[in-house]
Amino acid sequence: MKRRILIAIGSALLFIGGAGVIVTLAWLTADKINGSLSYTLDQRIETLIYVLPTVMLVVAITGAGFLASAISIPPREVRTARDLYPHLRFHG
Repeated sequence: MKRRILIAIGSALLFIGGAGVIVTLAWLTADKINGSLSYTLDQRIETLIYVLPTVMLVVAITGAGFLASAISIPPREVRTARDLYPHLRFHG
């Protein structure tokens, strides 16, 4: 159960972070080409806009860490009835 939760959380964070990096870099590129948003805002807000891809990259790296830890956890062993009784003399 823990492995499934880590995989779900890790893949969600990796998807959000990866998509966020792509969207913010495309937005900043379009902004530089058009020259509309950054030039109308003051300098402090422009600096905060450039922090957004970095934050998304951190989210993606965190998601990758969750996935890596989930994959490194060994899967839970499935026990069958045959494994419970190792010798035939114990069967009824």
